Amino acid sequence: MLGEYVNLVQHPEGEFKQIVLRENRLVSRLETVLHYMADTMPGSSGSPVFNDQWEVVALHHWGEPYTEEQLPDGSPAGKEVNEGIRVSAIMEALEVERGKAPTQRRMFLDTVLVGRKGAPVWRPREIPERGTPEEPFGVRDARTLRPAAGDADACLVIPLEVTVRVRGGGVAAGIAAPSAPKETAAEKIQVDRKYSNRGGYTPDFLPGHQLALPKLGAAQKIKAARKKQVAQGEDPFELKYEHFSVVVNAERRMAYFTAVNIDGETWRDIDRTTGEPRESAEATEVWFDDPRIPDDAQTAQDLYDDQLPRRVFDRGHMVRRQDPGWGSSARAKRANADTFHFTNCVPQESIFNQRARFWQGIENYVLDNAAEGDEKVSVFTGPVFGKDDPEYRYIKVPMAFWKILARVEGGKLRATALLADQTGRITRLPERVSEGFDDLGEIAQYQTSVTEIEKLSGLDFGPLKAADSWKAGPEAIGGMRRLRRMEDIRV
Repeated sequence: MLGEYVNLVQHPEGEFKQIVLRENRLVSRLETVLHYMADTMPGSSGSPVFNDQWEVVALHHWGEPYTEEQLPDGSPAGKEVNEGIRVSAIMEALEVERGKAPTQRRMFLDTVLVGRKGAPVWRPREIPERGTPEEPFGVRDARTLRPAAGDADACLVIPLEVTVRVRGGGVAAGIAAPSAPKETAAEKIQVDRKYSNRGGYTPDFLPGHQLALPKLGAAQKIKAARKKQVAQGEDPFELKYEHFSVVVNAERRMAYFTAVNIDGETWRDIDRTTGEPRESAEATEVWFDDPRIPDDAQTAQDLYDDQLPRRVFDRGHMVRRQDPGWGSSARAKRANADTFHFTNCVPQESIFNQRARFWQGIENYVLDNAAEGDEKVSVFTGPVFGKDDPEYRYIKVPMAFWKILARVEGGKLRATALLADQTGRITRLPERVSEGFDDLGEIAQYQTSVTEIEKLSGLDFGPLKAADSWKAGPEAIGGMRRLRRMEDIRV
């Protein structure tokens, strides 16, 4: 009921359980979603939302900030409004799925859809003695699960669904449904494996200027991941995706650099949960391997799973999923999906993108201005590979990342270079000390010169050196200026 309180049980970012109790008022009830005022944490999608009688009424979908200015009834929407998918809507969807599911999957759906539209009626049974192994694991009427007289607790049996991720496949596979369709994963993004239709980064994208991919040094070419099949005259290292390209360091299993073209005139954003162009939404990510290079030249999901004692690293995009999403709807969707390749992924400290506001801010600034002014922008991004980078599982983790933004102003090429350092956030790696690691540091962010990025990366950026907007002032130290506010960036 509207006005009722709801409660949430969440494990934000896979951390310890947190419970959001009381004062979480239900303010809007639509056909498929509920809106409620609650203080949830990022990474809590899928958490159960209970009503005041502790019945599950929704699965948490996203939290603040809520992008709408008013609720469906016309009342103002506070920034703390959260959204959950109604359980009733989920049940209706499962009933539709049951009608077309094969026998094996229908059997498992029957355990959920007890007594609904043709599903078998489950007869309540007595609770077995504690510790009895013969009791099958299934769903029973919760009203029969009451504590016996004198007992201090109640026994509640719930079904458990186990999901595994298979390296190389990129698809979440349910154990109970081996023949599950592609959309069993929460993420509806699907990668087009016909890579021959990708044009990659375009050198003459910026009007009046030729801007080739950064050049590898001789030693870097030895370590670069070579494609398994190379056509005559083709760059053996360039992995072409929709509107961007990646060159991978096989030794470090991540990109030397990424290069993306952004067209503000036809730019669109893609919703992760639907795969359609629209505003972004919180969702579970599924990442994919690239079969064009060897498996041991790229990372996989196992690098990020089961991080203890708490989650340290997230899968960080080098080319942001929004940036190449322009052109026709089909091309924008393909470009968005392409950013979810592990070749475009680096381990970033779990709140890197929340703390690195200038690193994200300059990209948002350029993208927003490109979209409003129908401008064209090219962005080059990559990690700084240090010899003393700390080892984690089967890789060395880069401590810093660089970014160069190129555009044309008044017919002249302009470039702005940034550097973000996560060293202050990572002093101890998760599986090497039982007490965890320090997380009090900040992401240090700097504006620097293209020449300095060349020194750090070993790459040659050609004409971008002469187009650099960098002007060292008295506050610059060692060729870098520490950023404290957005106005410190000189574009």
